[in-house]
Amino acid sequence: MKRLPSLRSQQDWTLSLGAAAFVALSLVCVLLAFLVARDLGSGVSQIEERLHELDRDFGSSAKPFSGLAELARIYQGVNQLAESLRQKIEQERDLREQLRHKERLAALGQVAAGVAHELRNPLATIRLRTQMNQRSVSDSAVQQSCLMVLEEIDRLNGIVERLLYFSRPLNLEVESFDLVLLLRDCVEAKATLIRSETIRFLFDATSASVIIRGDRSKLYQVFDNVLSNAIDALGPVGTVELRVLDQNGYITVECRDDGHGVPEEIRDKLFDPFFTTRPKGIGLGLSIAYEIVQAPDGTTEIASLPIKGTIVTVRLPATGPGTPGSGVETIQIEHA
Repeated sequence: MKRLPSLRSQQDWTLSLGAAAFVALSLVCVLLAFLVARDLGSGVSQIEERLHELDRDFGSSAKPFSGLAELARIYQGVNQLAESLRQKIEQERDLREQLRHKERLAALGQVAAGVAHELRNPLATIRLRTQMNQRSVSDSAVQQSCLMVLEEIDRLNGIVERLLYFSRPLNLEVESFDLVLLLRDCVEAKATLIRSETIRFLFDATSASVIIRGDRSKLYQVFDNVLSNAIDALGPVGTVELRVLDQNGYITVECRDDGHGVPEEIRDKLFDPFFTTRPKGIGLGLSIAYEIVQAPDGTTEIASLPIKGTIVTVRLPATGPGTPGSGVETIQIEHA
């Protein structure tokens, strides 16, 4: 028998090397686990923060995500869900506003029919008596008073007619016409009426002629009302600008003024019947304009900033109701 000390030394060295490798591998695993846990915790914290932001406000913008790719997909899914919910909430809000508007118009239509019936006969009697008195009296003061009474009766009759508008179906005399020419007529009529060198009218159209189908007289009424509101919003000096754009199957008309603007708290009420900020207004102009534009699937929007002015946007289908290319058609539409 002969002792072999080198064999024992080799075994000890192998065991030491294996233990060192095991310890190093364990440290690497612990380090990797720590890094993964840190990234996982950071990603979860970002997702939790985003969820808290969404809980406070759906309109908050998403921050860039820095974390594991798997969590990035979850973060992206949360943002997509938030955007979808935001759109649903906005649609629901719009539907609630439309329903509220319809309810008010339905109630107004019922009241208008009764009020018009009760007012028309007395107004006709007052008019007749006033005209008879005007013919029989030669006094100029009495003549002037009778003239003023007749003017007020005409104003009341106009209010009654506008009230009856909401109690009848909307009749559209649909025809093809040049929208640019109609708008130029509106601008020229207003410019001639106010005769002011301090108020400017600007007109900008993408083409010299834009042919659409619709009720020309009622759309003239819409834009005449919009221009009147823009002029009333101006100070002693101001500018009213009309723009006509062809966008994705819709003809867009923008009326922009640099007047005092509309406060945010009353902006949602502008299309409500009898709501007005004008001292002599009765609050039916924009309500009727809204109904006329909405009848052929159009939209009316108002954007405004105090002091900076107001933009009224009217969008009308490029084709319009009825049969394209045909003559005048009468279409009856129930109020929206």
